[in-house]
Amino acid sequence: MGLGNNEGGNSKFVTIVGGMWTLRVPEGTGGSIPRELTKGDKAGTLVHELRFEYVNGMLKAGELKSGPYGVDLCLDIEDEGVVYKVQMGVDSDFFRSFAKCSADIDPSKDLYIGLGQPSDGGFPYLYVKSGGVQLTANHTQKEPNGCPPWVKKTVAGQTKWDKDEQNEFCYNLVADFLAKEAPAQERSDPPASADPEDDTGDSSLPF
Repeated sequence: MGLGNNEGGNSKFVTIVGGMWTLRVPEGTGGSIPRELTKGDKAGTLVHELRFEYVNGMLKAGELKSGPYGVDLCLDIEDEGVVYKVQMGVDSDFFRSFAKCSADIDPSKDLYIGLGQPSDGGFPYLYVKSGGVQLTANHTQKEPNGCPPWVKKTVAGQTKWDKDEQNEFCYNLVADFLAKEAPAQERSDPPASADPEDDTGDSSLPF
């Protein structure tokens, strides 16, 4: 099943909100949860959403696309005739997790992208399975394999972690993967711009 508890339908846009895969649906859809938008030009709008722990299926196409809120990874994942247009921002822990294992994804096998929540109540995380096998990161703090670390910088008297170099490295990992395995294809409808409220999954911890 393409989404954790979704049943059929047409082409669907899926993003990450509240640490869950989220699909907007019409008001009154069974199991949907209402949410008021608080950011962007649609602030104050009430939307209705279904939430899921995973999306899975066959990877049909992918691209890195610029939008009004930044750059998104957009994947077309098909399951039982339904295409799920899965999106995540590139400046997010979720994207970095995907990027660091992307070289081991086999596009000829089922792709499973799950979202988990630590038992200690920490930040949600993303994990990937290819052909039923959970993948591990090829770039870790102990074995970075060329991946730049976050850099602590002081700007206007405030200390923060600068992720720009690592983001660029991860962007290139995914760009290489898409070029080799999932080249962008003509879409039947244009991808939606990412919601400014979509999660970054930012752990605020270096690497």
